[in-house]
Amino acid sequence: MKKLILLAAFILPLTGEAASLNDTTLTYRDKTIIVRDSDERIAIDVRKGDGEKMQKISSTSFVDGQEVEQVYVTSPFIPNSGKRKQNFVGSLPGVYIGVAFPAGNSFGFKGANDMHTIDHRCGEFGISAINFGIPFNYQQTFGLVTAVQLGYGNIQFNKNFKFDNIEDKNEVVPIISDKKLKGSWLKYSYLRIPLLLDWQKKVNGGGRFVVGAGMSVAMRSAIHSRYKDSDGRHSVTKDININTVGLGFDAHVGYAGIQLYFHTDLTPMFNTAKAPKCYNTSLGIGFLM
Repeated sequence: MKKLILLAAFILPLTGEAASLNDTTLTYRDKTIIVRDSDERIAIDVRKGDGEKMQKISSTSFVDGQEVEQVYVTSPFIPNSGKRKQNFVGSLPGVYIGVAFPAGNSFGFKGANDMHTIDHRCGEFGISAINFGIPFNYQQTFGLVTAVQLGYGNIQFNKNFKFDNIEDKNEVVPIISDKKLKGSWLKYSYLRIPLLLDWQKKVNGGGRFVVGAGMSVAMRSAIHSRYKDSDGRHSVTKDININTVGLGFDAHVGYAGIQLYFHTDLTPMFNTAKAPKCYNTSLGIGFLM
């Protein structure tokens, strides 16, 4: 093969493109062969097209009848001296809103029986304060994305029930009142950090398609439990046995900055020894900012 390259280099110099007076350049498919001839040395470089630049993949020299060959190996773990545009981005939604079912188990979509919730009125919204991605491959299509998300949610109960603290235990109990009852809820906030393995690809040079899944860790804080009647709003309790730290499963899929997201708690929202068992499962829409 090397003899054929040399023969082609010397027979077809007019078909090439000279880099200098003693250089002959040949192009074959996606490879470029450069022959450099001097008084004491003949060098042959083989380069392969790589985006906007040519990457050297092998080199052979003939000096005083001796053959010396070098092979160039690339790896995502070897730093690249050339600058390359960062195409892999943090793809988690900058703003999101959805329903958040207070289910009785992970991946559930039905409220726990002993919580008397109105599932379709339970929801959340949040923002991603920090959002970035780290590519794992040279093509920058696969990698890790993460964000710092600040969220706010509420659990809506049947208007005749309230979330109360009785002897240091949280229970959903009937509201005793002669007034017209209008609503009952529990509000909470969280700081969540998801870590997702993400696949990203620009479609036809236009919008970016993304899909990913992974785990998240959250720090929760319960704000208060309240109900409303014809006389106005009434605070029930701020003493809520919430699990401060929780783990979750997260996934998303989207195109051109619009996404559907899914989250479910893998650990219960409340201390199950002192409160009802509840795992938030949320499903909603997000927008990449």
